[in-house]
Amino acid sequence: ASDVYKRQSSNSSNLAWGGIKYLESHEYLLVNKLCKSRNHLMQSYPSTVKEIRFLTTIAKGFRFPTAFVYLGTLFYWMIGRFFTHAPDYMTVKTIKQREPSINTDNAAGGFEYSDAYLYDNDARFVFNFVRSSMNYGCVAANYVESTNAVREEGLWKISARDNISGQEFEIKTRALINACGPYVDQ
Repeated sequence: ASDVYKRQSSNSSNLAWGGIKYLESHEYLLVNKLCKSRNHLMQSYPSTVKEIRFLTTIAKGFRFPTAFVYLGTLFYWMIGRFFTHAPDYMTVKTIKQREPSINTDNAAGGFEYSDAYLYDNDARFVFNFVRSSMNYGCVAANYVESTNAVREEGLWKISARDNISGQEFEIKTRALINACGPYVDQ
């Protein structure tokens, strides 16, 4: 693995989030899909994927009024099917009372909202997911590179190479999970 990959994979936020930032660019279908996935993970893995609260302040002069941004968190909560705790609007006074260490000198207000995070870490979560999938017939392999993937007649036909032995072979499967992160296009 390259140094870039090592830096990226070692700095995971461990978030299983619904994509609140995509509301600003009006990608509502993406937010809907991400929230559904987040909720499914929270429901399926309650001891591993847990709710986390975020508190943020909005600076005076921000491009949107604080109340409008708060309405965005309510919309996010709605798209997320009310699965997490409700967002909470906060005045500067409330922020000072609840979190006195936050510098509110330039704050117009703020809010708190929820998403989810991996209680353990992302690598352990993925390993446990793969390991339990193997109990249901999944075949997993390390150091196998996909050199091409084509969807034909309801199946994926994947040209693959074992990077240790150099052997090339074809894999046929109904489902394909591409978990390459920033290298997905390559």
